[in-house]
Amino acid sequence: MRCTAFACTSAVTSPRRSGSTFTATSSGEYTAWTVPIRPAMCSKYRPVFLSSGVAGRETTRTRSPSFQEGMRAVYPPPRSRRPGRPRSARAVRPGAIMTATAMIPAVRKPSPVRPGDRVRIVSPASPLDEATVRQGMRLLEERGYLVDLGPHALLSSGYLAGPDELRARDLQEAFLDPEVKAVFCSRGGYGTSRILPMLDLDAMAASRTLFLGYSDVTVLHLALNRRGLPSVYAPMPITLSSPKEPWVYESLFRAFAGDTRVPDEAPKAECVVPGVAEGIVVGGTLCLLTDAIATPEEMDLEGKIVMIEDVDEYNYRVDAMLTHLLNAGRIQKAAGIVVGEMTRSDSKIEPSIDGWKWKDVVRDRLAPLGIPMVWDYPFGHNRAMLSVPMGIRARLDAEAGTLEYLEPLCED
Repeated sequence: MRCTAFACTSAVTSPRRSGSTFTATSSGEYTAWTVPIRPAMCSKYRPVFLSSGVAGRETTRTRSPSFQEGMRAVYPPPRSRRPGRPRSARAVRPGAIMTATAMIPAVRKPSPVRPGDRVRIVSPASPLDEATVRQGMRLLEERGYLVDLGPHALLSSGYLAGPDELRARDLQEAFLDPEVKAVFCSRGGYGTSRILPMLDLDAMAASRTLFLGYSDVTVLHLALNRRGLPSVYAPMPITLSSPKEPWVYESLFRAFAGDTRVPDEAPKAECVVPGVAEGIVVGGTLCLLTDAIATPEEMDLEGKIVMIEDVDEYNYRVDAMLTHLLNAGRIQKAAGIVVGEMTRSDSKIEPSIDGWKWKDVVRDRLAPLGIPMVWDYPFGHNRAMLSVPMGIRARLDAEAGTLEYLEPLCED
């Protein structure tokens, strides 16, 4: 058994000559190969080959790969699998160390949030009026949580909830406040990516604070999940300001407690490509996923169950973003794909070029991959949505239209 991991970077120092090597060792069952790399490859790709074997031993390739070998390594063809076996992430045991890439982060699960615990509402993106925020606060307070606002959560500056520095400070302080057990975003909109360079994301992930929100805060889910902190892609005060189905509230407050079960009343997804997949759940709003490519917070899709949804995009833009994920060699590495909906996309028609519905686009772009896939999964910008844990393992049964989590979201 062998698995291959790649990291894309511009920070790798090129070896001085062809045939130079990166060396990696490991503890436990997995070892990393010493791989010779051409200097031309080093500015972009860092291949690391992991193989099962005896701990402490190394296997070394002594010749430089050809261009064709390099391309096969970067975009490997899909491997056949025995019928009935789920697609799954290629396992890397805890403790495996890979030089030339960052060590795989240890999962630091958040603590469950119970009545009497403090929840802080922050606005890292666009502004929200006070009445709507207060309505969301009352909903939490009725459940017994202590709720407060970030000092600058009600600011407004154009399409941003105040200056970047103040939004970043509110978010950082909320995560690092030992009295705060959950950080809840007031809304999405735009602006979260602007504050990422101002945040100590490592410290935020180490705090084990439960993080909830969706839409523009997709980038924070990506950043925290990459650092080992699971999070919840959940409705926010702006969403909860209008009445919802009872199972929407049930799902949200189950997530606060770390309960990953889906309420029985929630609708099932529709199967597009049958099959069963297992892997860590990642994803979010499609435009933010594509924007993250080639940034430090780009998500690794290999062996993952990828959640995708968006709102108010033209269908040809949905096509463009999915095509970008394909051309970048990302989405075809997924174990499974869960599509929510492209909310209101079918009502945004550009007569001269827009002839397909969003489902036509998704089927055309993603179904040929043969990866287990569903759509109409109730999450994201839907009228009624589940609170979806990110960064932990789940099992997608496409024919049943279900996503079942295989590990808890929280731990004491």
